[in-house]
Amino acid sequence: MTNPTLSDAELVDLGRRVLACTWIWGPAEGMVFWLGKQPGPTYTLAFLADAGNGLQEHDWIPKLDAPSTRGWLVEYVRRAWANHRVSPAFIEAVFSGQSEGWAVTWGDSRLSVDGTYDHPSELHALVAALEASREYAQRRREEGERQLALLQAVIKSDPDL
Repeated sequence: MTNPTLSDAELVDLGRRVLACTWIWGPAEGMVFWLGKQPGPTYTLAFLADAGNGLQEHDWIPKLDAPSTRGWLVEYVRRAWANHRVSPAFIEAVFSGQSEGWAVTWGDSRLSVDGTYDHPSELHALVAALEASREYAQRRREEGERQLALLQAVIKSDPDL
């Protein structure tokens, strides 16, 4: 199945949802943006050290249907989930009553976002996966802080380490 063509309004909405995912932003290269808050002139970004701050500051919206921006989005979803095997895929129904649609997968597993596995387009699935990564990133950060506190306690209890 091919991706459905999304309207400019859908692309702007998805782009704004991506911009709201501030916990994952970092450097960006080769992304295409609409300049301003609506479709219109585009700009291809050579490099931006902190894409989240720069894009929001200038009201630029990622043009998610541009191939380079779509590739960037896949990479950010992989970073967000700390898994290089994450990728979008169309899952066809094999059995009667089984759902089908676009999903983010790794191996044989599909990511469930709010109980939904299937999305109307590849971009919808990627944006939903990026949004869902917030809780995962928070858990990873808390686990890192817990491990650091344990290490500091061990070092404090035995200064000869």
